[in-house]
Amino acid sequence: MFEQLKLYYHSVMFAWSLRRFYSSIGDMMNHAMAMGEAMSRDQKIDQTLGSVKGKIKLKK
Repeated sequence: MFEQLKLYYHSVMFAWSLRRFYSSIGDMMNHAMAMGEAMSRDQKIDQTLGSVKGKIKLKK
C-alpha cells in the first residue's frame, strides 16, 4: 500500500515537473516569436521612415 502511494507520488511529481518544463519551453518560444515580430515591425517602421526621408530629400 505504502509502496503504491510512493510510486503514485513520484509519478505525479515527475508529470508535474515535465509539465512545468514544457510550459517554460512554450513561454520561451512565445517570447522568441514576440521578439521576432517586434523586430520585424521595427524594421518595417525603419524602412517606411527611410523611404519617407528619401522622398523628402528627393523633393529638396
